[in-house]
Amino acid sequence: MSLTYFSELLPVLAERAKLAAISRLGFANVPLRRYLAEVFDQPYGERGAFLADPAFEAVFGWQTVEPRMGDLAGSVLSERLVQAMDEVPGDLREDYRFARDRQPYLHQLAAWRVLAQNPPQSLVAASGTGSGKTECFMVPILDRLVRQQAELHGPLIGVRALFLYPLNALINSQRERLRAWTQSFGSNLRFCLYNGNTPESLPARKTRDHPNEVLDRETLRTSPPPILVTNATMLEYMLVRTADKPILDHSQGKLEWVVLDEAHTYVGSQAAEAALLIRRVLFAFGVASEQVRFVATSATIGDPEGEAGQNLKRFLADVAGVGLDRVHLVTGRRQVPDLVGTFVGGGASLPELNTIDVHQERSLARYDALVRHTTARRLRDFFVVKSAANKPPVARLSEVSRLLFPDQDRPTRGQQREILHWLDLLSGTQSDEGTPFLPLRAHLFHQTISGLWACADRACSKKAGTVLDDHAWPYGQVYFDPRKHCDCGSPAYEVVTCGDCGTVHLLAGETKGKLVHYQPQAALDEFELEMEPAEAVEEADEEEAKGSQSKVLIVNRPLDKVESWDIERQSRRIVEHAADTVRLSMAEDEGNGLFCPVCRGHDSYKRPLFQFSRLGAPFLLGSILPTLLEYSPDGDKPADHPYRGRRLLTFNDSRQGTARMAAKLQQDSERNRVRG
Repeated sequence: MSLTYFSELLPVLAERAKLAAISRLGFANVPLRRYLAEVFDQPYGERGAFLADPAFEAVFGWQTVEPRMGDLAGSVLSERLVQAMDEVPGDLREDYRFARDRQPYLHQLAAWRVLAQNPPQSLVAASGTGSGKTECFMVPILDRLVRQQAELHGPLIGVRALFLYPLNALINSQRERLRAWTQSFGSNLRFCLYNGNTPESLPARKTRDHPNEVLDRETLRTSPPPILVTNATMLEYMLVRTADKPILDHSQGKLEWVVLDEAHTYVGSQAAEAALLIRRVLFAFGVASEQVRFVATSATIGDPEGEAGQNLKRFLADVAGVGLDRVHLVTGRRQVPDLVGTFVGGGASLPELNTIDVHQERSLARYDALVRHTTARRLRDFFVVKSAANKPPVARLSEVSRLLFPDQDRPTRGQQREILHWLDLLSGTQSDEGTPFLPLRAHLFHQTISGLWACADRACSKKAGTVLDDHAWPYGQVYFDPRKHCDCGSPAYEVVTCGDCGTVHLLAGETKGKLVHYQPQAALDEFELEMEPAEAVEEADEEEAKGSQSKVLIVNRPLDKVESWDIERQSRRIVEHAADTVRLSMAEDEGNGLFCPVCRGHDSYKRPLFQFSRLGAPFLLGSILPTLLEYSPDGDKPADHPYRGRRLLTFNDSRQGTARMAAKLQQDSERNRVRG
């Protein structure tokens, strides 16, 4: 870890997002550009800043147990399974070998013992990312299958373990692990990853190299393997499709395991659907819930001993249809190493600490200086106390700020930068043995822009003292959330830009004598699926907007073909001039599309002239992902590979969003390659 990692990465992410957004929005109005630049430069977590309040997680190692895998062989685990996990062949050995001399984590062994009990018990495995949750259920499932196969003296046929994953990417991620741990059993212990990409049939030459994996649907139906990894959609098809009936016929009375990965994604109606699906599965496989061990995994949990843990147990009990007394919760506990050295107090300044062995991660001198330092110890103890209480050792940047600057309600950007330098120093310093002083993982949350709204009143009092208080800006205060009125009481409307000249206008819809928010009838732009709908405004204007709406452009400039209307501030009705009205200059649709009074460009269905101020994930990822890759360590590929072999994995819970994002990233990478 570099001594300037977080303190460089976050400002660069924010700065690039700011420049990309202002450039992409294309505003020709100088005061508005200056205002947006100021807002985007706000401290992380403040209104308008692209980066929300970042969270930092202390990633100390997980507590292990004294017995090693070899010690558990023949008792808790089958000797054959321990040997198979130890003797992983070929290219899979480096990543998936579970050595005989390895000490499993405390929560892993606890899970294995729970799932070995009779009558069958169910389990919620809730622990942090990288804590070995998959092994919590995969090892006992394989152990039972290995024992059953030894008794049968032949291949296991029929589904005994059903793994349900929410995404195909998560399904595919289990292939190499299952191949590694079942390879030594050959066709006696098989698995199948069943999703929409599974082919109907394959020639024998393509299946010969992997006798432990069922690769096509024809084989799956003829001889179902004991392990089936799939998703809810494919499982629905399997229950009703005649072609898949042989899978159920071969599996009658054999199902013993149902695994729900990423249980925290099942909320509301989705959880109810999962519960109904599980009941149909049990009926179709000819088993009762009391005969099945249910497992749910989750990396998202608060206090496991409190309400959060009980909610997870109750969730699994409800979904599985079993009693709460049969559901057990295991959670990982961090192993916090003791600091070696004597606490003195006080200490050198931050710049002085950063000069000690500046180019070395392992530095006994810098490590000792931190052990003796008051601020360094306070920061480390802040995370350690949470971990000792079995709470997630996570703290927001704002929490750390209150620790270092207790008299400051809101930290400045400079104070945030100082905190990030401290976190860099603590996480980037290791003892001679390689033990980090405070290992940290950052969780960064990047905002999108779902639109801009501005007060229609040029004399708005809320813009006083800001860069918007300029004769070149013909409107009032600007907002990032949809609203009907400005804080000054005048009506507010959405900001649009002329695609030809870049002039900024406000767009409204005139209906029944009122000037309301314009309700678009079709997709606005390529980012619409990534936007949060402006529900508050849309619902409020729904009744008013029923029927036909005519587009109105609020210009507030003395131009040709522009008329002046008086609008009642509260009701937004078009009325005669009065003391409580606001006068607006507007351009109406002349019948052949709305026009820009500045450049005379015309709006049309085929070529929309006016652009909304909306930037979604596809656009912003164009600067986020290259920046993250830039700050990643080099991969194991030669230097002439793209990004020096650095790799980044992304997930998206929308299929359409994934496809569009992938295409955009591919286009961007090809453009950058050609430019380079």
